[in-house]
Amino acid sequence: MNHEPDVGSRNPGSPPAISSVLKSKNGLYYGTTRGGSWWRRHAKGGWFSRGNAEIWLDAEGFHFRRYLTSETKTIPLKAIRDVSLGRWHAGKWTGAPVIKIAWKEGDLDLVSGFSVSREKEEAKRWVAEIAKRVERGST
Repeated sequence: MNHEPDVGSRNPGSPPAISSVLKSKNGLYYGTTRGGSWWRRHAKGGWFSRGNAEIWLDAEGFHFRRYLTSETKTIPLKAIRDVSLGRWHAGKWTGAPVIKIAWKEGDLDLVSGFSVSREKEEAKRWVAEIAKRVERGST
């Protein structure tokens, strides 16, 4: 599969079976906010719509594909500034742990929210793995 190094869309399809470090077929995408404001949703480039998603992490970045779409969205590891765990995102309280990924796209500061499991320990495992890979990439 051709992995593009920049932010945005990838070729349609499912996650690579071998190179994925973590993956979830029961994920949720809660949207992306901009400028540090929880109410300012980022609507450009297909980042607006919330939905159930297939989510995976590999050596190049964090990827997701909303179900009923063919477009895969990617947050490259080199664009990620921080990763944390919360209970809500973009005005949506979920009851499930929310992985919040702070990242840069050009001059925009963005935060995208995802759930990969209702289990807090599983979400913590994802946060730790993302943080480890970002740290490794910045050294």
